Amino acid sequence: MNGKGAAAKAKSRPQENGSDKDNGLQYLMVKKAALHDPVLQADWAKKNLIWVPHEKEGFVAGSIIKEDGERATVEIVETGTRMEIWLTSHA
Repeated sequence: MNGKGAAAKAKSRPQENGSDKDNGLQYLMVKKAALHDPVLQADWAKKNLIWVPHEKEGFVAGSIIKEDGERATVEIVETGTRMEIWLTSHA
């Protein structure tokens, strides 16, 4: 391979110094700390852990605290913030 091919490949690869934030890849990554927590794994197995839409993060893990018909109170795993969400689509 000549030097031109290697330079072209290097330019096409995303940079590792924060460019993931620039191209939106941070929204496709799951924070691994939540996946290794035994309590969260137990909640997931009991179907108490769900993905909650979030305006900044895209989706975040949330634990169902209370269900009331089509609505639920969930606690965001990372922050402990509680919020109410619809369990069905209301577009």
